[in-house]
Amino acid sequence: MLHIATEQAAARLFQAEVPDGPRPLWLLNVCRTSCGFCQRLAPTWELLAERLARLAGVAYWDADSLPELPPELGDVRATPAVFALVPPAEAAPNASARRWTAVAYAGSLDVDSLSGFAAAYMPTRTRQLHDDDAWASFARLAAQRSVPRAVAFFNRSRAAQTPPILSALSSAYADSLLFGEVRLHGQAEGDAPFEWARSSAVLDSLPALVVLPPSGRPQVCESWAPPRVAACLTAVGGSMAPSWSSGAWGRLGTPQPDIVSS
Repeated sequence: MLHIATEQAAARLFQAEVPDGPRPLWLLNVCRTSCGFCQRLAPTWELLAERLARLAGVAYWDADSLPELPPELGDVRATPAVFALVPPAEAAPNASARRWTAVAYAGSLDVDSLSGFAAAYMPTRTRQLHDDDAWASFARLAAQRSVPRAVAFFNRSRAAQTPPILSALSSAYADSLLFGEVRLHGQAEGDAPFEWARSSAVLDSLPALVVLPPSGRPQVCESWAPPRVAACLTAVGGSMAPSWSSGAWGRLGTPQPDIVSS
């Protein structure tokens, strides 16, 4: 966990990167040593750091030692104040779009609720599989790494956002699975992702999550309910990140069937 009491430590908050993946989400607790509520939150914050190990950064900002807060946080008038610092998109088109976004938290300060808040804003490691080339390169990458592919099929347009539960799963299983997303709305017959979905009868059960192991038959996860998704992914060799729990994304909801969004 990062303790921010100097300008050098504060700089690390916005510069941290991880290999082979997007910059991590940060959970930030702005606190004061003289604040009783902050002191009561401290053990939970330590536990949160353990649970989100290798998935997100967890930090606390000592507002007594460093009273000037990042402008992204706005006007903080009371402590503790909890924020999710959402990293900019990797392909942001301009400088303003490359700024971090701070999302204030107003929920319960227990570790499960805080984990769910983090999961809702996880940067996605999901690859978009829009055409034959993307589908083929995704298969080659999985073969090179000898890991299963988990592919989500949605009746959505390419402009739609990746569902939060899929982003969270792609982070939680980043070491053992590759995640891809096929948005079938607008896909043409003959495109490899569409034809694979049609030949596998996936089109009849959208939204669908299918796991393709390096060898053997594909497996369709029967439900988007977090415990059942976790069991499905574990059964094909998926390994959840240490200290992570399917309960962390239990409040994210499940993708709605047959929704076309733009």
